[in-house]
Amino acid sequence: MELTSAIGAISTVEDAEMPKTSGAAIRSPVFEVRELEVHFRTRTGDTMLRAVDKVSFQVHRGETFGIIGESGSGKSTLARALTYLTKPTRGQILQDGIDPLNLGPRELRTHRRRFQLIFQNPDSALNPRRSILSSVVEPLEIVRGQRTVELEGLALQALEKVGLRSEFALRYPHQLSGGQKQRVNIARALVMQPAALVCDEIVSALDVSIRAEVLNLLIGIQAELGLTVVFITHDLSVVSHVSDRIAVMYLGQIVELADAAELRGRPLHPYTRALWSAEPQLSRSVAEGGHHRVTLQGEIPSPVTPPSGCRFRTRCPHAREICVEKMPLLREPAPGHQVACHFDLEYPDLFTDGNARLATQP
Repeated sequence: MELTSAIGAISTVEDAEMPKTSGAAIRSPVFEVRELEVHFRTRTGDTMLRAVDKVSFQVHRGETFGIIGESGSGKSTLARALTYLTKPTRGQILQDGIDPLNLGPRELRTHRRRFQLIFQNPDSALNPRRSILSSVVEPLEIVRGQRTVELEGLALQALEKVGLRSEFALRYPHQLSGGQKQRVNIARALVMQPAALVCDEIVSALDVSIRAEVLNLLIGIQAELGLTVVFITHDLSVVSHVSDRIAVMYLGQIVELADAAELRGRPLHPYTRALWSAEPQLSRSVAEGGHHRVTLQGEIPSPVTPPSGCRFRTRCPHAREICVEKMPLLREPAPGHQVACHFDLEYPDLFTDGNARLATQP
């Protein structure tokens, strides 16, 4: 199919009709996660790796929900579970009030188009033998069948929405920069007209100089289309910039969840406080030694054999005997602010609210 024909058709192509949802689905959260567990059997076959363990949360319609944590915390596994690329071991994930496991094969194919995952590495997500136009139109071909001028027009619209002009359509991945390739991956997701995007570390493989461009593009698209976005990252500055609410994960569990401003200004969990303290800070108080970085001792434990009780206790400076014996459950000490810690309110003097840092003695 000639590119010029597709460009000529672009002005006449109407947006494909969005799948209809029931009134109950409209009122429900886009994602509702209930006691989710995702376990994998190890290579030896005699033990289980608990990648995600008893996680519960909701993602509201139209919001950007951030998930942050170190490598090995279960973020990427959770991303794949949210889009049902990985099947839950236990628990339930409702998408628009629907459990996809209850759908038949045809209904499931139609339903899952509305929940798209954008992967971390833009290179591995694109076929080097396909042109950019072919890569973006491919999902539509799979859904609708034969490639047509109409489908190419929709693909060109998606590329234009992510800031790539029509001349990029006939290029190949090796002819694009990392940022441009990630824009193509965003376009591949948008061409399916999703209700929600799950973004798994989508800027971590990009140069620092172009991360802001991709993030601002995503923010603009989200606002324009009213998308729900789950944004997964290990970068504090990124997650606080794009998110409405943030969940902090540690070793497969959520240890704190709050509005982005609340979490930044008043973190309650020792792990969250340590994460904020590690963020680069150029203020005079830090330069003069008023605040020091909190360095966590040791490595994150293995999810195959997690610690008893509180999973953070092996690295927590405030751990006590109850932390060994009893796992803290998420509770809500303030409206909308959940934390899983036995002693989260006992150390307010350690925290300086003005610049979101854990204060330590020089």
